[in-house]
Amino acid sequence: MEAVNKGVFSRVTDKNDRWFAEKLGDFLLDMAKLVFGGVILAGIMESDVNLYWLFGIGGVITIWMIITGFIVLRLSHPKK
Repeated sequence: MEAVNKGVFSRVTDKNDRWFAEKLGDFLLDMAKLVFGGVILAGIMESDVNLYWLFGIGGVITIWMIITGFIVLRLSHPKK
């Protein structure tokens, strides 16, 4: 119940929660790399895809995953 009262952007203090947060942050950064690669490959291939939508939506999702991944990684490390 204490975790609910701390808020969303509080630092992770429990060792297991810290491990999970680090893995989640790494996962989000890896997914951002895969989405970015997929967008580039789809843009190179000649298909009937609107490139503005492809790069727009793909770019927004990639940037969101990168920002979220770094926030989670930052919160998983206790302040020194």
